[in-house]
Amino acid sequence: MSPPRTPEIGVGVDYRDPRACLLALSTLPLGNPPAAADRAMELLRGMQNAPPSPAQYLKVLEALRAPLASVLESLAQRYAARPLPPRSSEDEVLRRVTALWHVMARAYAQVARLGALTPDVRERTALLCQRCIHYSGRAMVEYFRARRELPRGMWSEINGYFATAEEFGLGAVPVDEPLQGDAATVTCLSAYAQVLLMDLANPYARSTRELACIERWSMTLAPLIALLPKRAGDGARAYCLDLSADRGAVPLERLTRGPQLRRLDVARLAGAVQHLLARLRSGTSAADLGLGEGCAAADAGRLLLQLYRRWCLSAHARRYPRRRAIGNVELVSGREAIYFHVGGQRFLAPDPSVSLSPALLEQVLTLGEQVAAADCAATPGAVPPGGAPARWDVVDQSPNGFCLRRNESGPRLELGSLVALRPPEGGKFLLARVTWLRYEGTGSLCAGIHVLPGMPDALVVRQAGTASAPARYRPAFMLPAMATLHEPPSLVLPRGWFKPDRVIQSGGERMLSLRLAELLEQGADFDRVSFAPHRAASGRVALESVR
Repeated sequence: MSPPRTPEIGVGVDYRDPRACLLALSTLPLGNPPAAADRAMELLRGMQNAPPSPAQYLKVLEALRAPLASVLESLAQRYAARPLPPRSSEDEVLRRVTALWHVMARAYAQVARLGALTPDVRERTALLCQRCIHYSGRAMVEYFRARRELPRGMWSEINGYFATAEEFGLGAVPVDEPLQGDAATVTCLSAYAQVLLMDLANPYARSTRELACIERWSMTLAPLIALLPKRAGDGARAYCLDLSADRGAVPLERLTRGPQLRRLDVARLAGAVQHLLARLRSGTSAADLGLGEGCAAADAGRLLLQLYRRWCLSAHARRYPRRRAIGNVELVSGREAIYFHVGGQRFLAPDPSVSLSPALLEQVLTLGEQVAAADCAATPGAVPPGGAPARWDVVDQSPNGFCLRRNESGPRLELGSLVALRPPEGGKFLLARVTWLRYEGTGSLCAGIHVLPGMPDALVVRQAGTASAPARYRPAFMLPAMATLHEPPSLVLPRGWFKPDRVIQSGGERMLSLRLAELLEQGADFDRVSFAPHRAASGRVALESVR
């Protein structure tokens, strides 16, 4: 006789029989993540409609966890690298991944309901609550990774799961978590706090690498968070949350008082982050501190300091408060397109007409924002690279930035990239950096834009080389000194060009040599650096000093 055939999911499986479910689970095609995800959904839906006994149902779910995590992580790589537009080809992947996380959460909740009177299930209620919180949180993290607005009801779901755990006194009960290691334990509170920390970390402003670090670090640091009843003396900007509301932690001033109000106690977290920062400054590697392999100490320290300010210093007020605004801006991306709109002509290398004369350089360094816009007026009839600028609606603005919304499709923006925009009141194009991106449920793209200080001028530059091997010219920009903002004159160069004391040459009839001094800001595709005059091509000093 031939051996009995292992049933495939959805093909003659008796979902009430846990052995059949486990056998079917063994047929998941892990080498084909889309097919494996579909099979896993069939298994979960099948058990949902015809559940095994509660204890055996839980056993199948626990066996499914590791392979499902591997499959869905593979799928998530298709959209985790950049903002995911609705109705794009990857959008279906996001829906598939988040649907599976939601179904897993609801499957554990179903086990809790079915096993309410079963002793061996009731004694595992803390685990069931933790799994519900974990999988509800996983779905939220996927929206962060895709730079998508959280759908309505997601916070209500995870808040409700934690409220249930808290009601039964199970928030701090440790349960095994084999996905984090053989001896790892977690609690309902730590699973919940991890999601709260990720939300407070400004996830839509983080690169893919930064978000991965934040996810790992928040998991490690979440056990240091406590949720306590609100105190009478809590400040208006202390982080609190309402377990009955569809939102995460926000400043207390934005909440109405009620019995479900909780305050985030971050005292232990603050001490731990301060200790990590001190160790990094003393020369300890990020890997030795458990912050991840391949993470430079300087990068880890910079990100940790940002997180410390957001997590541990309460909800600090904005330096420049935003105000509602109307109108629209013109926005362009891509270095050559930016060069065209700032400099008024196409980039040609070398092109004497776009280099700064010593007189204009002197004017930029000393007069700053008073340089006339006529110096870079657009050339009539010229065709811009990449077409006309895109129009974005202004949602609100502050003295140094905008929140913009685009309802129509257009060129993709990259987080941290250099752009140029013409403000609603018109005038000259300004340089800016994309600080955050998020697609709303309506399909609109929202973007945070930070304007770089000063009125820019376009340059053609190259790294100093030799006569036999001259470097290639590239578009660049010069920003003037801004005394009121304590900003020195700066260059905006291609990313990776900065090196202390490196010499940059501008193209033109009278070449200027500029020595790089300090990295002021780094974006996804640019370095903004301070500089000092070096020497002219003839060997004479271009300027005696930079005022």
